[in-house]
Amino acid sequence: YSWCALFTLPDLHRMSRKRSQRACVDVVNKCCALYGVEPCPVVFKTARHQRCAYYYPEGGYISLPAHMMRVDIAVHEAAHHIVNHLWPRSIDHGPVFVRVCMCLMHRLYGLEMIWIRSSARASGVRWAGSKYDAPLSEFK
Repeated sequence: YSWCALFTLPDLHRMSRKRSQRACVDVVNKCCALYGVEPCPVVFKTARHQRCAYYYPEGGYISLPAHMMRVDIAVHEAAHHIVNHLWPRSIDHGPVFVRVCMCLMHRLYGLEMIWIRSSARASGVRWAGSKYDAPLSEFK
């Protein structure tokens, strides 16, 4: 998903560095808490046969291969889990998913929404309205 690659720009380097399993689980839990969704298990794969990170809706878990154990990727997969639970008819990487990612990046990492929206717009990405943002009262 090319738009998400924008979040690995040098000024966001701290999010794109490889992290520990604990850091990835913690960020998934924080994302889910923002939306009031039960956190999903995160499975870590050591074999190289899994090339990408995935959210498996049928099993309700995230699978992260060792070479993709990064906080920004964990946020992306957590967004899939949140959208699957709250808006199951939404399409993968569709406008609702994009809005959830935007909200998570803003709330968890303090990225300015104006920057997030302009980067999405420049990439031709569409997003849903603010009704898909996490409630402010949930953020701690």
